[in-house]
Amino acid sequence: MLLNPPHFSGLVEGQLKAGMVQYAYRLYKKYSISTDVSPTTNLIPIVNHETLRGYNQGHTTNSGVELFVEMNKKYDFLDRIQIFRVHYEENGQLPIISIVYDDAVSKLIFPDSTLNRQTDPEGRVYYITFIDNGRVELGQISLEEFNSMLG
Repeated sequence: MLLNPPHFSGLVEGQLKAGMVQYAYRLYKKYSISTDVSPTTNLIPIVNHETLRGYNQGHTTNSGVELFVEMNKKYDFLDRIQIFRVHYEENGQLPIISIVYDDAVSKLIFPDSTLNRQTDPEGRVYYITFIDNGRVELGQISLEEFNSMLG
């Protein structure tokens, strides 16, 4: 099952550590099947969300990341989503991969949002939005485990 990659909407207020991040997700049904992990976003630099100036390595920033995903309704039977943050603190180092959301897809759907009003005429897709403010991390997984979930 090929998923659409998440898309970067913009920087928002948060507490992410300086560096570069990428995001991916997978859909699943509790105690049942899951998709492979989606393609990742492009690398997103974590800079000051107001001035767009950088931070020193290891510094906690004032930034978070807002994402949106175009969801195909053919996956509606998979009612849960895991969202992964792939964080590179320094070039050339292995990333830290964190699970930043693991719950019902329905909690991320905002029917009155601008994105959801832009669905295709046949209603085959809808949009979910997610903000990673850096304050919630449900756990980490190894790079090997993450790679094993890729398609």
